[in-house]
Amino acid sequence: MRHLLYRLPLLFALTAGLTPILSACTPPGAITGPGGAMNILSLPAGFDVNNLPDSWFLAGDADTEQISPSVVDPLHELQLTSSGEGFALIRKTDAVLLATPYLNWRWNPKSGDWKYHPVRLLVGFNEGGTTPSKLKGLAKLFPGLSLPPHDRGLSIVWGPSALMRGTLIHMNNQTVERQEAYYTIRGGRENAGRWWTETVDLSHLYAKAWPGDDASRAKIVFVGIGVAKSSHPQTALVGDIRLSR
Repeated sequence: MRHLLYRLPLLFALTAGLTPILSACTPPGAITGPGGAMNILSLPAGFDVNNLPDSWFLAGDADTEQISPSVVDPLHELQLTSSGEGFALIRKTDAVLLATPYLNWRWNPKSGDWKYHPVRLLVGFNEGGTTPSKLKGLAKLFPGLSLPPHDRGLSIVWGPSALMRGTLIHMNNQTVERQEAYYTIRGGRENAGRWWTETVDLSHLYAKAWPGDDASRAKIVFVGIGVAKSSHPQTALVGDIRLSR
């Protein structure tokens, strides 16, 4: 024990020396997760959609009435409301898919006049070895939005029926690339209006959606919340988004 205590300062010094080296390998504005965990939705005090931290990205136009911290838990929950234009609030990440394959979150889509609830989770991947490009599916869902470079994308949605739970489909069924996939994790208006805790294995969904890819090379380049346009405002609360292993 005495020898270990003598060596602690040296260990701390070596660890500190690694920090700038690791940071230099990370894209600007991205977040990484030591120990196989990464908190995506950890809101700073006074979170303001008009003054986002470096790792956050807003695609499209939205104001504080559409994106705001919840009244109940402003450091861990966001309230999002749809409008006539779609938008996406995402956080850039730099995570190896197989190192942090589990996506966890809580949400409470409010009841309303909708088929698929407009609020959904978005995950962008870089398959590796290819040039990242805009997803045709996301471009159709959110026309005119500029998202960080990626070549595969997953939308996790609340569907119109509870019987659709676990359904994975491709957005671009008529294209060869089939870059965008839709996963219905839960459904039914009768289940809306209360909190649900969700966990999905992104590595499993990735392998199922893109079986020709080498999942060991894939990286998660962003995780966020997309809000599709709707004729009437629809609201959902989302909290505690994180990646883990």
